[in-house]
Amino acid sequence: MPTRRSIMKKALLATLILTLPMFANAEGEHHPLETVNAPMFGQSRDAIETKLKTHTVSGSAFTKAYADQFVEAIGKVEILKAIDSELATIKGTIEDFEAFKQTATKQLPVLKEFDADMHAYVFRIAELLDIPVEDYWVSMYMDGAWVEGMQPMVSRVWNGNQALLKSAYEDMIQGRGGCTTAAWTNGIIGGNMDFSSLFLGHQQLIQSDDLIFEGTYYGAFRAMGKNIGIVVNTLVTDSTGYGANGLPQQIIIASVAKRAVDVGHARELLASVKAESPFNYTLADKKGNAVAYNMVESDQPVTVEAENGAVVHTNHRTSSREKLLAAWDNDYRVANEHVGYSIARRDLASILLKIVPENERNVESMKTILRTQPILMKAANGLDFGTTNSYVIDLNAGCMYMSPDRPDLVNYEKFCFDDK
Repeated sequence: MPTRRSIMKKALLATLILTLPMFANAEGEHHPLETVNAPMFGQSRDAIETKLKTHTVSGSAFTKAYADQFVEAIGKVEILKAIDSELATIKGTIEDFEAFKQTATKQLPVLKEFDADMHAYVFRIAELLDIPVEDYWVSMYMDGAWVEGMQPMVSRVWNGNQALLKSAYEDMIQGRGGCTTAAWTNGIIGGNMDFSSLFLGHQQLIQSDDLIFEGTYYGAFRAMGKNIGIVVNTLVTDSTGYGANGLPQQIIIASVAKRAVDVGHARELLASVKAESPFNYTLADKKGNAVAYNMVESDQPVTVEAENGAVVHTNHRTSSREKLLAAWDNDYRVANEHVGYSIARRDLASILLKIVPENERNVESMKTILRTQPILMKAANGLDFGTTNSYVIDLNAGCMYMSPDRPDLVNYEKFCFDDK
């Protein structure tokens, strides 16, 4: 009979599959990172992604009119293929899919109140694809399915014994991903995406008149609007979300990045909605503001304010640092090996961002920090887990930089509003 630990490990690792179907063409492909035995400062690899997949779609992002151009640009067949995969994954994760779907569908009026343009976009996409809007909408809830299917178990682990915490956290890092996000209070924002090598080559950058973002038809995960930029990272084990009783993260990210006039406005928008899963949003504006905003299940906003003109976040809440270290007997090296270097990435990035002179806090300095190990992840304790992409946003110039692979292996590509 399977043990509780083996069941948990299988389920947690399965969450990796939860996120992959959004890249429909990823099936069967694998781009190897370093070997699983590679040292932290290991050798490079032969397979490198050298070019981003990009699309330019005219008009204001995520409106009814935008939907027509988007489907034409991405392709109806590709979108339907991805949606079918996502629905199959969710059905395999949730015991009562129909009940989950009904709950998620109740969020459509919430979306309409939050962002009427996004609401119209969702309905128009479903119409163009000739599928029920409820099916299209619930296909975005892969993270919500994870929350409802796995979060109760994860929460018990977090509040339970340290042996279970150790096992779950390592599995969770591989299944949920990592990411380091950072911002200065001068409009420069950066981040590394850490995940399975299955993600290499499948991210897409979309450029519209008022939003440049990494994502596709379902929304965005890193985004630059005319006034603010957002980079995100998942929160692992120490936080929860609202599942089908919240809005999909990618919808919130795209909407807030496009509409917010500054960080204060973004905070108001974020506080007005619930999110399906636990994420941190690191955001900044052109007015000298930056903050890390935890979109988690909480009665009060959970934020990390900028200090010395900088803010950094990784995959644990500030209050969880000591508990994670204690789980590995306060051995800093061993603890970091098992938590995807979340503690070390945060510590080092905080130091580096704060010591850079104010007159050197620019795009190139942010790139240098993001290329510094272990902020740049090459290997993590034998897991298929490392940095797959990197992002830098310069709000004052209206430009977003994104690397198609690990940023020490390739150059960043530059995309600006003025280029359209």
